[in-house]
Order: sequence, then C-alpha cells, then structure tokens
Amino acid sequence: MKTGKFILLFHLLLCMRLYAQLRPCATVLNNEQQAWLRQFQQTLTYPITGHSSFSKKYIPLTIHLVGSDKGTDFYNLSYLADNLCRLNKDFAATGFCFYIKDSIRYINNSKLYNTLPEEIDTVTQQLKDPGAVNIFFAGSSSAYGGIYIPELDVVYVINSFAKLNPTTCQHELGHFFGLPHTFNGWEYGVPPPEQQERADGSNCLTAGDGFCDTRADYLARGWYCTAWLTDSTGTAFTPDSSLFMNYADNTCKNRFSPAQMAAMQANLSQRAGLANQAFIETYPDKPVLIYPPPSDSSQTAERVTFSWKRSPGAFAWHLQVTRSNYWGVSEINTFIYDTFYISALREGDYLFDWRVKALSRNSFCGEFSEVSHFYAKNDISGHSEISPEKFGDMYPNPVKAREQIRIPHALGSEVIITDAWGRSIGVKKVTAEGFRIDQPGMYMVKVTSGNQRMVLKLIVVE
Repeated sequence: MKTGKFILLFHLLLCMRLYAQLRPCATVLNNEQQAWLRQFQQTLTYPITGHSSFSKKYIPLTIHLVGSDKGTDFYNLSYLADNLCRLNKDFAATGFCFYIKDSIRYINNSKLYNTLPEEIDTVTQQLKDPGAVNIFFAGSSSAYGGIYIPELDVVYVINSFAKLNPTTCQHELGHFFGLPHTFNGWEYGVPPPEQQERADGSNCLTAGDGFCDTRADYLARGWYCTAWLTDSTGTAFTPDSSLFMNYADNTCKNRFSPAQMAAMQANLSQRAGLANQAFIETYPDKPVLIYPPPSDSSQTAERVTFSWKRSPGAFAWHLQVTRSNYWGVSEINTFIYDTFYISALREGDYLFDWRVKALSRNSFCGEFSEVSHFYAKNDISGHSEISPEKFGDMYPNPVKAREQIRIPHALGSEVIITDAWGRSIGVKKVTAEGFRIDQPGMYMVKVTSGNQRMVLKLIVVE
C-alpha cells in the first residue's frame, strides 16, 4: 500500500475509533517497531543497572512551525523556547541532548495547519529534514493533541497541547524512539484478560507495554495524578502517573523508567547517522542591551531599531517587546539570528519594555537580559499619505515568492516591509531591478519618499 493511502486510511480509522473525542496522542507503533521492541525487551535483566551512566548522544532537531496561508497563527515562540528548554532537562537521564540543527522553519499552509491527512502525507515528505528529528507544530486537529507517524518518521504536535508545562513533545519523542504507551493494548477497548498486565507484574514481559519497571496501566484517556484500578485477578492497584508515556495530567509526569531509557538508547543505535558526536555544547551569557538606550523618548512607532551585544556561543536571540512589563502579551515576540532588529510597533505614545535572551543550539534555558524601557510616539514627521495611484503601481501583486517586485515611480525611495504580525522583514531601497520576498504570506509595504508616504498591501504566494 502506498504511503499516502496508508496515512489517509490510518486517520480515517483513527477518527472512527475515537468516538468523536480528542485524544492526547494518536500514535500506534507499526508491526516492525513492535517486533523489534519485544525482542529487545527479552534481553533486559531487572533491575536495570547502568542507566545512570548512559553516554551522551547529541541529536539534531528540525523545528517546523505551521501557520495559515497568510502567514499567521504560528506556535508562540515563548512557549517554544520553554518547551525546548524543558526537553533536554527531561531527557538528560536518557543521555540524549537535542540541539537545533538550523533556523526555525516557517510554513504557510492552512491545510497542513489543520492537519488534513492528505496534506500531511504529501507536504511532509517534501519538507522533512532526513538528517534530523522533525517536529511540526500545527494549529488544530479533530482527533489528537500529538502524533508520531511511523511511516513518515515525523512528529506532529498541536499548539494548544504544547503550551504551559507541556510534556507532549517528551511523549511523542518517546514514541519516535520506539516506546509504546504504558497502557499499550487498551487504546481502543478492553483487551482479553490474558493480555492485561497484572498488578503483581507476573506477565509484565508479554502484556501491556512489555516493560517490567512500569506499573500496569489501563487508562487510555486523560486522568489526574491518582487513580485506582483493578486487574483481571481482582487485585487493586494504582498506575504510575510520573511516566511520560501515559495519559496522566502534565503536572504529574517527569520521567522515563530505566528500561524505557535503555530501549531509547538501543533504538537510537539503529538509526545510523542520526546522533552527531562532533557537536559542542554552548551556554551563552545573558545579553547586554544597547539601543534604544534606557528611557529613550526619541523613537517613533513606525520604525524602531533594537540592538544588543553579541553573546559568544549564541546562534539566535529571543526578542520580546511589550507594554507595562506584561510579557504574556507581546508587541514583538520573535527569534533573531543577528544582534539587531528593525520593526514597526502597532501604536505609539506608549512606554514600552524590552528584553533579549541568548539562545544556543542546545540550550534555550538562559536568562533574559535586564529589562529596558523606551517611549515611542506616533509619527509626527509631517509625512502626508498619498494614494497608490499617484505614486504608481506596485507589481506584480499577488506575486510569487522570490519573484522581483517593482515600484517604478518610487525609485530611490525607502521601503519598510512588515509581515502580518507587524514584524519588519527588511528595509530596502527601491531600484529598477526591484526587490523580492522569499516566504509566502501577506505583507505591508511602506514606501517613503521625501515627505510623502504610501502603504500598500502585498500578497506573496508559492
């Protein structure tokens, strides 16, 4: 069966079996993965020893943020930074250290954002990085909060399941490295009594998840940190809510069992070339802010330049700008791959706060800089707004990504381009050759010539 047909059939069967209820995870390991795991589990001797001295393995991550066709609704970068910070802490005992291989990738695709099965199948094959673990953060699903898709070997995480105190990525990466659910066999109903793991662990190698250091678990639904169940012999027991591979509340979970960690190490060893032992960890210091200087009042909201000192070992910086020191709602919240950024603010005549965190490829856990303040006023330069007809057309519009855009009657003028979030993606001079935008989306193009100004909407398509 072709991959596309399999994925579509998989999702259709899944939705039918979910009884219209959203599940935290929709992963089912394929037959080959389950067979490998069962064989490996027969080699384990309990109690597991040596897991505390696993050699460190450096594993590349490629992060894909999926938004709408218009380039909006991406996963919040503050949540992403917190998620990546916690990820390495939670996998440390396993010996895994994840690192960001390249820049964060943005995908403007509403169908993929809504996790349509046929779109996942076709687009994922084109976009996945074969030399890394691929995690796609998407916007919505009617069936699951996260999924590892064995046939594509990628992870999809729904944004709402990866917000505050998340463990969805830990859970799905556990699947990526070969782990089943702790309640394996109970996903879609009650298995026969002989296939139910008993509370005393007497059939732990042949029932449930096959690990003898994880307790029996029958809860294929969300639950809080304590639950009482009865096994097939009538013995009462409580499942272990601390394990990442169950469906307990995020606040309960904090570990993999020693046997689970040994299985993930063994699984990684089967993935030739995935671990990169040449990687060098870095932990950059918190940045020092340069501009705007503290309490500056010379800024205009239509164009603010931010700059800070370079932090050795950093590959990117997390810039946040907000009002009244409230970071839950940011005017600017973005990753920058340089030490300056130019952007427009939506409104002026406010006091703004800003801060920056240095990010290394392996650590998103650094401290933000000291908070600085500046006042941005509305534009009082005397610019007069003029109509596009008087300034001349901008064409083509819509335009294909990477195709030249021209404004013939504005040669020599300055152009500030902002995306749908108000983030500046460039400041350019209009030339006869034009300029281009590489990513599809909706943009505002602000053209200034002398004391005249024009604002145009530009649509960039694939």
